[in-house]
Amino acid sequence: AALEHGYIASLIEIEDRARQLVLRAVEAEQRLSDLEGSKGVVGLRNKNRYCDAQRDLVACVAKLNSVANCCRKGRDDLGCDILDGAFAALSPSLSSQELGTDRSA
Repeated sequence: AALEHGYIASLIEIEDRARQLVLRAVEAEQRLSDLEGSKGVVGLRNKNRYCDAQRDLVACVAKLNSVANCCRKGRDDLGCDILDGAFAALSPSLSSQELGTDRSA
C-alpha cells in the first residue's frame, strides 16, 4: 500500500507541475490580450509593456514545448526574435515600431 501511495503522490505532483506551466501560459496570453484590447497591436500606447508581455508568452510557450516533448527534441531557446521575424514576414509594409515589436527601446 505504501508503494502505491508513493506512486500516486508522485503522479499528482507531476500533474500539478505540468498544470502550473499551462496556467502561466494562459495568464501570459491573457495579459497580452488585455493589452491589445480592441485597438490591436498598432494602437498600443505602452509598447514596452506590450513587448514584455509578448516576451513572457513566448517564454511560456517555449518552456511548454521543451517539457512536452518526450523525445527530448523540444526547444526553449527561441526568443521573441522569432516572433519579430514572423511579424516582419507577414506584414512587410509595417515597421517593427508600428507592430509593437521594436525591442530596441
